[in-house]
Amino acid sequence: METARQVLDHVGGTLVVTQTILVEQYWREIHDGLTAAGIPVHHFLLDTGQKTLAERIETDTKPEGIDARQCVLTTWPTMSEPCPGSVRRPR
Repeated sequence: METARQVLDHVGGTLVVTQTILVEQYWREIHDGLTAAGIPVHHFLLDTGQKTLAERIETDTKPEGIDARQCVLTTWPTMSEPCPGSVRRPR
């Protein structure tokens, strides 16, 4: 979050970050870190097509993404309920 704070202090304006986040805990860490750094957070959902989202999920090789990836890929395309711990839509 320090890097985000430094960028904003240097250039001003608005910081826009786009990410595919499947795990609620990860979103909480990002949100809480930015908020603690005094950076206003406005959460918008940009809903992507199934093919694009599947490609993002399948190519996520980070160990921490394995559980979310497995849940989503095994329940798709009949997914009617979010996976445990998945990110909810913005409020």
